[in-house]
Amino acid sequence: MSFKIAILGAGIGGLSAAIALQRAGHEVVVYEQSRQFLRQNHNFVPLRERIGERVNNGGQ
Repeated sequence: MSFKIAILGAGIGGLSAAIALQRAGHEVVVYEQSRQFLRQNHNFVPLRERIGERVNNGGQ
């Protein structure tokens, strides 16, 4: 059974969900309120590093 699915937000979570759902055979549409998909200066590597820092610092 295939579903039509709307995902609100084109962040890393929304895009990951969209990819997984599409691979599972569903029809997926992603909605994002921002006019720019990725803003200048956004980079996944620094985000990953910051998440690692928070984990290493006990979430602080």
